[in-house]
Amino acid sequence: MLFWEIDHGAWLPTYGIHRRAVRWILGNATIAITMIRHDLTAGLFVPVEPLVMEGEDGKGATVTFVLPVVRDGDGRPARAPGGGAGPR
Repeated sequence: MLFWEIDHGAWLPTYGIHRRAVRWILGNATIAITMIRHDLTAGLFVPVEPLVMEGEDGKGATVTFVLPVVRDGDGRPARAPGGGAGPR
């Protein structure tokens, strides 16, 4: 569900930046409550807020968003899927 859309591209030309950029605030209450029941700090990461930016050459787009850190039972970042490790 789209909660809000922030069109940064509408005001960026005021400062000489001529690219389209939009931030969407997206959420799904069923997924959010599932995460928050497991760990209340998951509330920091819901709803999801991707930023979609037009490429500098006007072609393509980049999507940027914050990835939540998965924590193990003692509060330390757990190993990421695929064997990587979060910051310690």
